Amino acid sequence: MLRYTLLYITIILSVLTAFNATAYDRELRDSLNSLDCLLKNKQSYDEEKASNIAALKDNLRKSSTPESRYDYSIRLYDEYKAYQYDSAYHYASDSYALADNLHNPEYKLESKCAVVFCLLSAGLFKEAFDVFQKVDCGNVSDSYKKKYYSLAVRLNYAIADYNRTSVFYDKYIDTGNLYTDSLLRLLEPGSSDWNYYVAQKQMKNRDYPGSIATFEKIVNSDSVDTHSKAIIHSCLGWMHWQNGNSGQGLINLAESAKCDIRASVKETTSLCGLAELLYNGGDIDRANDYIQHSLDDANFYGARHRKIEVNNILPIIEKERYRLLRYQRNIMLIGGAIILLLVLALTYALYAMSKQKKKIEDAQRQIEVHNEHLTLINGQLREVNKIKNEYIGNSFYQSARFIDKIENVYKTVTVKIAARQYNDVGTYLKNTMIKEERSNMFTVFDKTFLRIFPDFVEQYNNLFPEEDRKYPDKSDSLTTEMRIFALIRLGVTESERIAQFLNKSIHTINTYKTRVKNKSLVDNEQFEAKIMEIGMVSPS
Repeated sequence: MLRYTLLYITIILSVLTAFNATAYDRELRDSLNSLDCLLKNKQSYDEEKASNIAALKDNLRKSSTPESRYDYSIRLYDEYKAYQYDSAYHYASDSYALADNLHNPEYKLESKCAVVFCLLSAGLFKEAFDVFQKVDCGNVSDSYKKKYYSLAVRLNYAIADYNRTSVFYDKYIDTGNLYTDSLLRLLEPGSSDWNYYVAQKQMKNRDYPGSIATFEKIVNSDSVDTHSKAIIHSCLGWMHWQNGNSGQGLINLAESAKCDIRASVKETTSLCGLAELLYNGGDIDRANDYIQHSLDDANFYGARHRKIEVNNILPIIEKERYRLLRYQRNIMLIGGAIILLLVLALTYALYAMSKQKKKIEDAQRQIEVHNEHLTLINGQLREVNKIKNEYIGNSFYQSARFIDKIENVYKTVTVKIAARQYNDVGTYLKNTMIKEERSNMFTVFDKTFLRIFPDFVEQYNNLFPEEDRKYPDKSDSLTTEMRIFALIRLGVTESERIAQFLNKSIHTINTYKTRVKNKSLVDNEQFEAKIMEIGMVSPS
């Protein structure tokens, strides 16, 4: 069920006034700490998910009948539907093709509903409605009609939340209510499914106390799966805030996020909503951690509207982190200045001290230029492609680490001056950090790029004959040739800029590019176009 992060924007100002140190009661702290632990172990849940998917794929390959192939294809769609959009859409489409060949109306309804669900989850509402209108629910059993009506409910309620325009919102809610009534007639009164859709209808009609009471009947039921519990907690969190209970609302959002992690759900908004609220409460570090995880999930799943939601919040949090880093830098500079003044007061070589002070000031100006350059690059990356926001957090981390190293330089210079080792000071400043920083920059670039395009090395090597394929020494690194074309994949196509980044001559870069293209299986003129296709999501 589409959860309600679009409404979070309306609650920020009220939460800001009420959210202070006393708001973190013991239950909320415990819930957030538990969420932090789950985030650290998120990979284990994803690995379990991947193992289940691999087993189903293996069974699909071994299937010998169209019926069994359909069964495993629709089960693979079910595994992927809240995990990864493009794979879910692939298996939903395959399922429909098999159902069409089998001329089975129930299979056709189920598989076409799966396609609609994928389009809806990806934010392609128009396309979802277009396909849904072609679904035929005649000549099918009640169990398949339930699938049809539940999808119709989700589709109309979701577009209502997305639209928010009064006239159209009411229209979609009314339609969703009608489908809900049809679905309830097919469900057993008092069952978990029956209560779930009753609570949804109550919430959409703003009967928040009634909806909360109905949801709480089933939220801890064994008959409710983990993903559904995540949805219920998300709804409870939003409604508790509407009733003025913001603390309980945050606890429910945290519980929703934990359920999403346990179920390896990537199509989620609870963590993003938590990040925004915690940011406004002053918990910047936790907010930044949550928003980065949300961005990873949105990029992994591939939903366009989820990326937009995250990227609307991410720059705000990053700006605040940058402000704090700048404040800490200023504190460091003030402390360094005090120390420098004390050193100057204890020395007789005023001219030598003045000269050293000038060098320190030059170093400070270099830091400011470096930070301005990082800000410019981050802005350009956001304009080119939202996905490259992955580099923003790393850029600020590198800035903070660079400042720490500069502080160590200050301390070392101070010690040498105090020891009157003046000749060593110039040599030390000249040789400090440059080579190490460049190596660190390449390492960070490789790791970040491979998080964005994890299949880059494999797809890159597919462009060459077997004997010309090369692999880096480490799984999270690139070769020099790969790094050149990684920059091109990010939109850096000028040889001069590539040469500057890699600390090589333009001639060397052009030589690398020509040599690589000559070995490839594709025409030289088409090689860079093939590079740009790596990692691209196929149109739905």
